[in-house]
Amino acid sequence: MTSWSFRGALFEYEFPSESKDLPPVNDGIITGNNRQKSSDRTLLYNDFFNASDKAFADANPNWTLSADVTSSRIILGYYLGLFIPIGEYHRFIKVGLGMSVYYLDLLLKLNLCSQYKVTPIPHAEDYGTYKGECVGKTEIDSYSGNKFGISEAFYLTFWERRTKDSVWRIISTTQGWGFFDVKLKNHSKDLGMRIGSQTNEFISFTYLF
Repeated sequence: MTSWSFRGALFEYEFPSESKDLPPVNDGIITGNNRQKSSDRTLLYNDFFNASDKAFADANPNWTLSADVTSSRIILGYYLGLFIPIGEYHRFIKVGLGMSVYYLDLLLKLNLCSQYKVTPIPHAEDYGTYKGECVGKTEIDSYSGNKFGISEAFYLTFWERRTKDSVWRIISTTQGWGFFDVKLKNHSKDLGMRIGSQTNEFISFTYLF
């Protein structure tokens, strides 16, 4: 657009994929028994759980809420942004924000666990890679359907060198998200969700012709 601004399009997609035993949101991943924060557990117990859920929680002092999710999605967006120009060809800290539309198919199963067991994956400890297991998994609710909506689009590139016939980039990412509520079968309150897709590039080269 100018010597310090740019614009672009966002296209993110994901074929049907399944994620089982999603980890609870905590202050940080720990080995052993992982749980929601105390304040979140209190909120779930008092404002979300039905009588059956409370009976399970009362019988399992280390209870945790987890989920199994199968989803596919398409996200289309457009963004405007700014960058720091250095010389004729170099661009630093390219940041763009915009709007996107999304369409997704979703199958969600909410599960209560008697405990959520976290163990490091062998030979991957140095990378902080862990495996989580919902022990005593008990399905308490589910949702199946599709969603369409409007959300934000995000773009970031740390460094770019652009000439008339080539583009080099180092550390680049694009993100698109969907925010929505789903109506569950067994609980009166809707469940707020955020699902998105992100593409990361460490080094890329594009030849222009």
